[in-house]
Amino acid sequence: MRSYNPATREWFVDEDAAGRMRRWLDYCRANLYAEVEWLDGETYEDPEAEWTPPKPKPTPGDPYVTLHLLPSAPPEVVKAAYKALATLHHPDKPGGDGERMKVINDAYRRLAA
Repeated sequence: MRSYNPATREWFVDEDAAGRMRRWLDYCRANLYAEVEWLDGETYEDPEAEWTPPKPKPTPGDPYVTLHLLPSAPPEVVKAAYKALATLHHPDKPGGDGERMKVINDAYRRLAA
C-alpha cells in the first residue's frame, strides 16, 4: 500500500489507499463537522467529491450535548458521564454551580427515562 524511497526521502501511497483516504476525509468533513488540514497548513478540498451540506449541529438544549456524549452512547456511559459532571458541578463542591447542575440533572433525567 505504501513504499518509501530513501533516495528522495518520499513516501508513495498506491491509488487504492489514496482513494480510501479521500473517502474517509470526505466522511469526516460531512458527518463529523471536521476541518481537515494537511501538515503544511493547507485545507483539504477534494475537487472530485460531491458537496453535501453538513447535518445540523445539535442544539445546546440537547441532553447529549449537555453530557458531552454521542447519541449512540450506551446507558452505562450516560450514567458515568452524569456522575463525572455532577462531581465537578455540584453546588456543595468548591467552584460548583447550582444552575449548571440543574441543567445536567435535567439532561440525565431525559436520557435515563
